[in-house]
Amino acid sequence: MILRVLKGYLKLHHGHCTHCISDKARIAKEEWQAAQHHLDNHPDDKEASSREREACYCYNKLSADEECFFRQRSRVQWLKLGDKNTAFFHRSVMHRRARNQIHSLRSETGEEPLVLYSYQ
Repeated sequence: MILRVLKGYLKLHHGHCTHCISDKARIAKEEWQAAQHHLDNHPDDKEASSREREACYCYNKLSADEECFFRQRSRVQWLKLGDKNTAFFHRSVMHRRARNQIHSLRSETGEEPLVLYSYQ
């Protein structure tokens, strides 16, 4: 019984924290750009400099939160759909393989070692 009540509160908190996160990131970016524009027009204004720095920090934090949210969401989808041998699962695996593949190696001098050519 207690866990059901807790689940409701956690869902409410999660919805409150992640509600419209993309919109919040977009608005923060616009505010940061406006602060940069104001700072470009008034380079001697200390308050404009601190406002721009704060807007930059806010945008970077929201952008990272948005990326984390979508990464977690995609992993949940992969876990739900991944074991069913679906096209989504195969695309995920192929993308991960391509990302993890070593395309070339170079020595410190910038040359490709001859040993690699024998394995191609």
